[in-house]
This record gives sequence, C-alpha cells and structure tokens, in this order.
Amino acid sequence: MASSAIVPLANITLSSTQATVTFSNIPNTYRDLRLIISAATSANSNNIFRLNGDSGNNYVGIYATGNGTSPSTGTEGGTFMNLDSSAFTTTVVGETNHLWEINDYSATDKHKTILGRTNRAAGAVDMHVGRWVSTSAVTSITLLPYTGGYTWSAGSTFALYGIVS
Repeated sequence: MASSAIVPLANITLSSTQATVTFSNIPNTYRDLRLIISAATSANSNNIFRLNGDSGNNYVGIYATGNGTSPSTGTEGGTFMNLDSSAFTTTVVGETNHLWEINDYSATDKHKTILGRTNRAAGAVDMHVGRWVSTSAVTSITLLPYTGGYTWSAGSTFALYGIVS
C-alpha cells in the first residue's frame, strides 16, 4: 500500500485586515489540495471561495450543519463555493476552523470534487460536498467573506498543502 505525503505549499497569516486572500500559481504536481483555515471576519459572515477567479455559475453542492438543536441540510450552487453555510466565522480568531480538500485539482479531464468541514468553538459543525464544473486545472484559490464590506481579521491563518499519493 502506497503512503501519502502532505507537502506545505503556502502559509498566510494576516497582519492586518484584508477583503480577500488568494493562493496563486499553485503547482500542478500533486494529486489533491488541502486548505486549512483558522480565521475571523469583521462581523459574523458566511464565507466563500472561487477557483481560478471563476465567478460563473459553475459551483454545485450539498451541505449539512448543526448546533445540537437546529440541524439543517440543503443544496447550494451558483457563482462560488461556500466555506460555511450559516454565518459560521465569528469575530474571534481561532474560534472557527476549516478543513477543505480539492480532489484531482490538476486533472484536465474531469470536474473537481470539493470536500469540506468547519467547526465553530461556540458549538456548531458544518460539512460541504461540492463540485466545480470545470475541467481546468486549479491554479488559484480566492477566499472572501460573502457579505460585501466585511474583511478577514488580522491574525487569521490560511495554509495550503499538496497531497502526494
């Protein structure tokens, strides 16, 4: 059985607020990408990402979220992929953590499968399964708060890894 290796590609820690965080020039030498985020926004906000700057209607998925009393599920789709589904990220850095994987990100013969989970220390969990409807290799990831005018807070961290099998 072959073992997998996780290779650090980029780490970003914000020293001041930013409207967007972008990983660019992602090499195509790995099987999958893993994105780990520990962040806060200037106000409670849903957060989204786009691949290769694609703002077309090319993202589809499902989600499940729950806080112990109010579970919910649904479908999603549109011009972005949700990082979280219900104002998950708070104004406290480290209270919300995201783990995302983009499978077969460098393949040019298939759509990209996206798997993610988010936990909020205040007592909620969130999972997403999605698809980027494109056969382009992923070369950049842009993360931003869904609600205009909000920003990522200073101290937020974003780490991107390549997975080798």
